[in-house]
Amino acid sequence: MQSVLLGLHSVTGLPWWGTIALVTVGTRLVTAPLTLMQIRNTYRMTQARPEMEKIAAYMKSEGATNPAASSAAQERMAQVWAKYDCNPMKSLVGTLGQASVFMTFFFALKALAAAKVPSMVIGGTLWFTDLTSPDPYYGLPILTGAFMLAMVQLNAAEGMQGQSPAMVRNFKIGMSVLAVAIIPFSYLLPKSVFIYWITSNAMVALQNTALRIPAVKQYFKIPELKRADTQASFNAAASVVKTYRDRPPTRHI
Repeated sequence: MQSVLLGLHSVTGLPWWGTIALVTVGTRLVTAPLTLMQIRNTYRMTQARPEMEKIAAYMKSEGATNPAASSAAQERMAQVWAKYDCNPMKSLVGTLGQASVFMTFFFALKALAAAKVPSMVIGGTLWFTDLTSPDPYYGLPILTGAFMLAMVQLNAAEGMQGQSPAMVRNFKIGMSVLAVAIIPFSYLLPKSVFIYWITSNAMVALQNTALRIPAVKQYFKIPELKRADTQASFNAAASVVKTYRDRPPTRHI
């Protein structure tokens, strides 16, 4: 990543703040298919959650003493994933991919700042001209925290439809605390890291705003979420599991 940043800065002649922003946007666009896969999977997992939760509850109550019930429930769970075309591993892959991109940028920018690259020392703008040093006015850390807090307030419940109001509220509180905690824990980072962070957050905000538009959702095949009748889901799941549990053993010839 250091080579990419140095090379693009040299070729384009952009100031360093523009180079970092441009590479961030480009990386977001390149990894967009992975992000969309994760979003689609999250929505589909949310659609499947009522059935999954009831199967899990049934397996917990029956499977502890009945291996046949446990096996049948696991088989049914796999069928539910296939039905909704989702899998928990897909979300994990997306999360790990985004974390890898963040860490790559983070360490590359910290290394360039530590090396005091001359063009980066004067490559900022406004009050943050030296991108290799921390912001003495705390403006960038506060801006980053405020941006994240705004995103949490606007998008915390996105993809959590079907969860209890208490769970959504607790998630929102936890993410809000994290957004505020970033300010004191990150103020010693070089300003270049915040340029990446703010640009990346802006891209996420733009993405979330676009995905609220029904036509955009439809184009990217992201399903609409509806609140499920949980009791009906439980009855259906329990009935199917009971059918598998009580079915006669298969005879092998």
